[in-house]
Amino acid sequence: MCWNAEASISAFVVGSVINSIILYISVRQQKQATQDKKQLLSALATLCIGWYWVIGMQLWEYLVWTFPDNNFYAKMAFVFNITQILVLYLLFINGNVENYNKIIASIALLLYICVMLYPYKNQKITVNSCDHLQYSWWDSNWKAAAYMLSLITIFLCLVRPIQWSASTLAVIILFLIFSMIFYKKYVPSMWCFFAVSVPVFAYLLSFLWK
Repeated sequence: MCWNAEASISAFVVGSVINSIILYISVRQQKQATQDKKQLLSALATLCIGWYWVIGMQLWEYLVWTFPDNNFYAKMAFVFNITQILVLYLLFINGNVENYNKIIASIALLLYICVMLYPYKNQKITVNSCDHLQYSWWDSNWKAAAYMLSLITIFLCLVRPIQWSASTLAVIILFLIFSMIFYKKYVPSMWCFFAVSVPVFAYLLSFLWK
């Protein structure tokens, strides 16, 4: 995804620091917040916890760049990448939402797993013509669509308050659309900036919903 080892490890370090700062602020502010605001800040803190898993992807990318012949790192990158949806689901499934929302999110997760794992092939990471990492598991449009649909479903069904959830989700989708329009040949490479910036946007959006 990132264009070289230095960019990957930089995204991992900077993203981890920023995410930790946002997590600390969200936990600290809960002490003096109103009940509704506490719910939002709690959701933000939970998202930050899950975001360490997303940022961790950059570490595996760094190792893939550094040791291109070691297939173990490619397999770990595959695991971290496709289980991002699962981590999001596990973090929010016990939230205060209606049971039918949990059922819908669970079905979406099950379908996502089925699409991602069948048919299972030996997953590879190569360097494409633009000198960016190319993940074989995203060559399928079905898998990419399954990721997006499950992300949207789980966010809207499980993450509360819904106003903050929808606006944070909108930032993620707009970023991906922007990448697809202006960086068609290497959309995944924009993930470096994406991984670093999302916690910041999520925190700023929390001021809109008091």
